[in-house]
Amino acid sequence: LSQGFDLNSFSGDWMVQARHQQNLLLANNKTTLQILPRVESRMQLELLPNLLLHFDQQTTRFDRKIGVDGGRIDLHPYVEIPWQLAGGGLSANMQVGAHHTRYWLQQTNLTNNKPTRSTFEANLELRSDFERISDSRSWRHLISPIIRYDYIDAPDQSALPNFDSGFGGLNWSNLLSGNRFIGNDRIERSNRATLVLESRLQHKPDIDQAARDLLILRAGASYDRQRNSV
Repeated sequence: LSQGFDLNSFSGDWMVQARHQQNLLLANNKTTLQILPRVESRMQLELLPNLLLHFDQQTTRFDRKIGVDGGRIDLHPYVEIPWQLAGGGLSANMQVGAHHTRYWLQQTNLTNNKPTRSTFEANLELRSDFERISDSRSWRHLISPIIRYDYIDAPDQSALPNFDSGFGGLNWSNLLSGNRFIGNDRIERSNRATLVLESRLQHKPDIDQAARDLLILRAGASYDRQRNSV
């Protein structure tokens, strides 16, 4: 169940879900993790045209008969500062925020059944677009260099439970992202600079139609002082 809303300068969405999973390779579902339930919301407040305040949260009740279970709440407030040069061609986006995660674990034999984690994060992305449009205005070639810097000060998380996080290898979906983990139980510690060069060939058969991407070429590299060059 989900809903989105937009009230002038205040917008966002919320969602409530439950998930019951079965593993057909096991004799029973006692060790299979269930989500009963999850409440998630994202809110955005436009303080100024170039200043946005965000607050995201996710609260989940994890349940299973055998293994670690309990609850988790993840709070993610951050400030976003978008900027674009008059006339286009150069844009920037800076975000500064924090993650705070708290667990309530059910097992009584745990030394710490209420662990927490707090992180600080900041990123800056610069993009410049160089375009050439045909005389008929039906063809457009766009070359865009993108530079991004990510800094995430994340603590050691080896003692925390891991309900839904997995590490993804470097690919186009997470190259321009400071955190390559999916899920909320793990956050990557980053001090990374990324450079991407993108080329797009677009065609618009009619002036009233939207342009279509016919060919996209990308090349990128990332260097993280916390890890190795990739």
